[in-house]
Amino acid sequence: MHTISTQQADFGSIISEVNRCIQICADGERGYAISAADARSPVLKALFLEKALERSDFVLALQGAVRDLGGLPIEGTERFAETKDAEPLRWSDGRFENRTDRMILEDCERSEQAAQKAYTKAFLRASLETLPRDVRLLMHHQHETIQSAVEEARSYLELH
Repeated sequence: MHTISTQQADFGSIISEVNRCIQICADGERGYAISAADARSPVLKALFLEKALERSDFVLALQGAVRDLGGLPIEGTERFAETKDAEPLRWSDGRFENRTDRMILEDCERSEQAAQKAYTKAFLRASLETLPRDVRLLMHHQHETIQSAVEEARSYLELH
């Protein structure tokens, strides 16, 4: 049986922030899938497909964390109401035809930077002290992986 300490009493705000990260990762999954379809380079296609699968795994892990906290996780297609401080979505929705690999990489870099900011805001809103350890570790791991994706996109941009 899970007991709730006074530090972990505000699970409602934690669940809300984790759900925001679910939305960000679902957007990333779709964005990478679109990027894979649009990319010309077989290496980039494979990379983007790998990142899409990784973001799908992020969504599933975060949804499990919300359930473990006793909450209801959002589905990746659900949207939060936009607030004045909400991070705008950055992923291209496929409206741009004939994107070059460089344009796609730039889009990926911008989108992942937005995801990093969203995770950072989630950490601030759901104070690190109140996040259960397993959720905190999961989100930190995902945040670091997103940071690596930004750096990877920058490296590829230097080559293109």
